[in-house]
Amino acid sequence: MTAGVLILMIANQQYQNNASIPSLSTIFVLSPKLNQILELMEDCRLDSKLTNDPQCMLVTGDTGAGKTSLIEYYHKERPNLESEYASKIPILSTSLPESSTPITAAQQLLYDLGDPFYSKSDNIIELTAKLVVLIKNCQVEMIIIDEFQHMIEFKTKKVLFRVADWLKMLIVRTKVPIILFGLPYSELILQTNKQLAGRFLLRQNLEPFRIKLKANRNYFLSFLNAVDKVLPFEKSSNLTNSEIAKAMYVACKGNLRNLMVLINYAVKKSLKKGELNLSIESLKYAADILKVTSTNPFKLKSIELSDIVEPSKNIGWETILEQQKVTNKDIKLTIDDLF
Repeated sequence: MTAGVLILMIANQQYQNNASIPSLSTIFVLSPKLNQILELMEDCRLDSKLTNDPQCMLVTGDTGAGKTSLIEYYHKERPNLESEYASKIPILSTSLPESSTPITAAQQLLYDLGDPFYSKSDNIIELTAKLVVLIKNCQVEMIIIDEFQHMIEFKTKKVLFRVADWLKMLIVRTKVPIILFGLPYSELILQTNKQLAGRFLLRQNLEPFRIKLKANRNYFLSFLNAVDKVLPFEKSSNLTNSEIAKAMYVACKGNLRNLMVLINYAVKKSLKKGELNLSIESLKYAADILKVTSTNPFKLKSIELSDIVEPSKNIGWETILEQQKVTNKDIKLTIDDLF
């Protein structure tokens, strides 16, 4: 991981103790890794205008790694354009429900394009043909599919082959890049079809924070420092203090969303109390109400780095590992190990 973090304010609020208490959901945290993914997405979109063979990308990460927030940010920067005669939808973004199939995915994409008859057919050939026409008519430049793991969970290898064939067909017919977002085991779909894998040469994984190695620890501290700078207080909250940082790591278990939720509740508490910065007492309070760990890390006198447990190497694979009854959760898994 690279040091340095950029914080973007999505909403420009005036923070006053006597005003409504702000939420950190108004802050989009753009790390170097997230910024790299945004740049690669834009490359896929722009390059596709110069070729009939678009390059696609797979972005994986555990729940709470920042995938959905990244999609929302990218989409917000490239909004739909409505006119009297037509709709231009440069970014067709969808999120798949559980137990999705190519049929339900095609129906969902048609729904997101505004087709009132999206569910009238369950024939995948008809649905895909209609989808291709609407994508061209709406001048779609990129398709983003979130929660892609729902097309993989509880499926057989034969079904996965069908999913891969449908994705390949959609790319070939629309000539539009597809960006898949999902849990880490979403990568299994690329092991079913070499031609599909060749279209998804760009693959990025959003790792949880880790702090055992110095480089990873510095990255986490730089992130906390950047967050500290935009907190609504007169004074620094000193989030990079060694003991505070270790306690925050233990509380969030390396998960970005958990970290921001913890800070959010603590910030609200400190603002209500009229404090000049984010206090340890407020962090204790937030950790207590969120029940993040059995022992509140902010109540401990000290935390040894050697005692901190980092997420497993296969974080985010839990659902499919349990489904296939795999006990060793630290091995590198392939589709042949699971199906």
